[in-house]
Amino acid sequence: MCQPFTQGQVSDAVLDAPGSLIIQEAGNRTFSMQTSLHELLK
Repeated sequence: MCQPFTQGQVSDAVLDAPGSLIIQEAGNRTFSMQTSLHELLK
């Protein structure tokens, strides 16, 4: 999974917090990249 941060920028406590949006943001980024690639390959 492509995370919206680099290693060392975010502590495990922040990643694992109940209100963390990091995984959701990574999912959004995945769909954006897939859409971009799809448009390029048309």
